[in-house]
Order: sequence, then C-alpha cells, then structure tokens
Amino acid sequence: MEKLASLFYCSPSTISSYLAKTTGLSFFDLLNEIRIGKTINFILYTDFTLKEMSEFLGYVDESHISKVFTARIGAKIGEYRKIYQKVQNICRIEETRTVYTIINYVYRNYAEDLNAKDLAHQFGLSVSQMNELLLYQVEQNFSEFLNQVRVNRASELLLIPSKTVLEVAYEVGYKNPKTFTRNFLKTKGMTPQAFRQNYADIEKA
Repeated sequence: MEKLASLFYCSPSTISSYLAKTTGLSFFDLLNEIRIGKTINFILYTDFTLKEMSEFLGYVDESHISKVFTARIGAKIGEYRKIYQKVQNICRIEETRTVYTIINYVYRNYAEDLNAKDLAHQFGLSVSQMNELLLYQVEQNFSEFLNQVRVNRASELLLIPSKTVLEVAYEVGYKNPKTFTRNFLKTKGMTPQAFRQNYADIEKA
C-alpha cells in the first residue's frame, strides 16, 4: 500500500478508498484475487510445483498458496489441475502458452548462460515484448526474474557447508562472484556470507 501511495503521490487511505469504490474490494482482497487468477493460469499451463509457484507469485510457501487457493476456489490445486486437464483432452483445447514456456525455460535452465536477446529471439519475440509478458505474469523483467531464481537456488546451496560461496556462484550461473554478491544482497538484503552465518547461528541456538 505504501509503495502504491508513493508511486501515485497520494496517501494510503486515498488508495484504499479508490480501490474499494472502483472494485468493491479492499486492497488485500484485490491483491489476493489477482494472485489467484495468476495461480490458476500457472496451474493450467505449466507443471510447476506449489513450492516453485509460491516463489514468484507472492506467496509465503507451498502451504500458503494451497490454503489461499482452496479457500477461494473450493478445490485443492491437484484436483483442479486434474479436472482441467481432462477437459482439455476431451475438447482438444490448444492455448497460447508462450509466456509460461519462457518462465518454465528460465526456471529450469537458470544455470546456463542465458541472456534476454537470445531467449526472446528463440521464442520469436523482441526483448521488450518478452519483458512485457514477464512483467504481467511475474512482475519482473527477464533479468530480475533470472536473478531471483538463481539467488533462491543459491540460498539452498549455501546451507551445504562443504560448498564455498564461489562454488555456489558458479553452480547457479554467475561467472563473476561480485555479480553474485550484488544480486544476492539486492534480493535477500544480505551478502551470501552473512546468509550462511545467520543459518549457522540459528542451527547452534
């Protein structure tokens, strides 16, 4: 709410009143509706797990996404996906899935030497078109989304004591340790070394 207020140069209460008047929903209810809509698309058009979807759709974890979805839709995600796939097969429905294919490609190949120009060309798009699609679905452009995926994977690898920070950086796709540290700090609010130390301190406690 504060971010929106700053972006549109007005108070949070003004934003809240406008949204309620325009949509009939509170800020948080509207946010949840948008997330549910995007969640449905990812459920239908991709094979992402709940854990994976929660990373880029704004949920805390897989338990959160499951709870919110079931409460709003009235069905478990697995059941919903299975039913829709049956309908697709019966009706032979073909959907345009370009953006979901791009997201899936980045998510599965984050450790490769990916760049926006080559990936956009691969899918018959310009970089601006690809970024527009990504911004709509995951609220990040190509570079931001790639870095988020890499940093999230790095966070898991940093919990393995035998791996050095440099090894982790290379393993998730960074060729320069400084670039890794910069992006990790931007995403997690701390350096990889500090992240690892914090985990070690928690384990000792």
